[in-house]
Parts: sequence; C-alpha cells; structure tokens
Amino acid sequence: MSCDNNNVNISEKDARIDWRTLSKQENDNAYSPSVWSRILKPEDAVANFIKVINNKSDAARAAIKNCEFDVPYGESEREKVEILKPENPAEDAPVVVFFHGGVWQLLSKEEHSLAAPPLVKHGAIMVSVGYSLAPQASLSTIVGQCEKAVAFVAKRFPKSSAFYTSGHSAGGHLAAMMVSVDWTKYQLPANLIKGSCPFCGIFDVRPFVNTYMNDALKLTLDEAWELSPINLIQKACKYSPDTKMYVVYGDHDSPAYRQMSTDYSKMLIKAGMSCQSRQVTDADHFEVMQDLSDENNEGTQMLLEMMSLKTK
Repeated sequence: MSCDNNNVNISEKDARIDWRTLSKQENDNAYSPSVWSRILKPEDAVANFIKVINNKSDAARAAIKNCEFDVPYGESEREKVEILKPENPAEDAPVVVFFHGGVWQLLSKEEHSLAAPPLVKHGAIMVSVGYSLAPQASLSTIVGQCEKAVAFVAKRFPKSSAFYTSGHSAGGHLAAMMVSVDWTKYQLPANLIKGSCPFCGIFDVRPFVNTYMNDALKLTLDEAWELSPINLIQKACKYSPDTKMYVVYGDHDSPAYRQMSTDYSKMLIKAGMSCQSRQVTDADHFEVMQDLSDENNEGTQMLLEMMSLKTK
C-alpha cells in the first residue's frame, strides 16, 4: 500500500458542518447542490443540469460508433448497462464502470454517457450503469445491484488490464462503495478495482436522513451508517488495499459536500490507502459532471491520470 499526502487539498477556511446540530431546513440547504449553484438560481439549477447532460450524452453516443445499449445484467427493468467502446478496442482495454447520480432517486445511465468520449479516445471502455431508484428500491438494494453490475462487466471483459469505478454525487457514493466489496464471492480477483474516482461523492449518508431527500429513501440512521463509505474504510483496506483513490470535488460545491470529500480522503490516507483529494476550479456540483465531456477539463484529466492514460 502507498500513501500520497502531497495532493490533499483541504480548505481550513470553512467552519465545520455538524449535521447533528442542524434543523431539517438547515440540512436541506446544506446538502442540496442546487442551493449552491455557481451561476443559476436554485430553482433553475437541476432542470438546466438535466438539459445539459442529456444534450452532451446524445452527442457522445452519436460520436461513438461502437456502442451497446440496454445490456441486461439482472432481471429488473433498470438493471442494464450501456457500453461505449473504441472502434477497435484492445483485448486488454481498461474499463471504467460509471454510476450516475440523482440522490439514488433520479436520472439514468443514458444521461451520463457524456463522460465517455475522452476515455474512448484514449483506448478505454466506459460502462454506464443503470439501477433501480428509490422509493421503489432501498439504498441497500441499489448498492447490491451495482455490485452485480461490476461483476457482470468484469466477466464480460475478462482480459481487461484494469477495472475502475467512477460516478458523480450519489454515483460517487456507489463508486466508493465498490472498493469495500469482497469480489471473490463473485469468483473474481480479490483486488479487482484498480482505481476509483468519485466526483462530488456522498461518503457519509447519515446527514441525508434529516432532509427532504429521505422522503423517498426512508433510511434510518443505522442503515445510513452501514451504507456510508466512511464507515467502510477498514473493508476497503482489506479488499482493495492497492486501489488508487482520487476523490474529486468542485471548489464551488457546497461546504458540506467539500467537507465530506476531504474527510473521506483524510480517513483513507490515515488507513494507509493511496488517495489524492483533488479540487476542480471554477466548478460547482453540477459543472463537475457536465464538463467531463471535455478532455481538457480538470476533472477529466484527473480521471485519465488515475488510469495512467495520456494527459496533457
């Protein structure tokens, strides 16, 4: 195991946020990315984000000719993946498994294909994962589906040189959760995940219990803790000791989200894992995701760097 402290970018200027001391309304504001939009009014931020990522993802699918849509990995309607590949992928091409955000209750795999073009350009395969949404599915069920999706992808590409996870917001949570999985139970190598790059991830689920977002999730504090990556650090060390972690967030994301990212990074490093905490400049929660279509974007460069692919 290795550890890199030099790239941990932790701002000390923000007062610490303790969700336990906040009212429901205060938690709603602290953990709602739309409230912290850099440019737009809160009531416009989500609609604009959905419009942008839809348009960019449509363009990505049109540009990438070697695509497979709605490939089932399970039996339920949303247990499907979208596979975006180079025109002639190498047999050992690295694979990025990407999880969409939406507080586990919105959005879909199709809206996140925008991240694929820079990866495909550098010879990687991107797999965008669909999963059931709350309230129809519990968060525990969703995490289990994502495990199953990763196992499906690993067996679909058995000669791949490396598997990575990534995702945005709630998808960042799911990407981080995959690092604490014992992959041998799926008859896969123990150290399956070579790297994980969660963007603006949710690493402590407990604060969301006392927000409007829990109306659909219906989580208890105990359940939220069991499903929090910060509570699974030791499992991550046990099952993914050599995994490279790149924890990325926007400098204009909410203080609560930035705090989660920096806290998670510190804990990984303290446990002995290789972790870098990186900040994307001039970007809020939504911009970090929607700009992953640009190869020259800071966030995209961080993802490519984690995979040891060519960067500028």
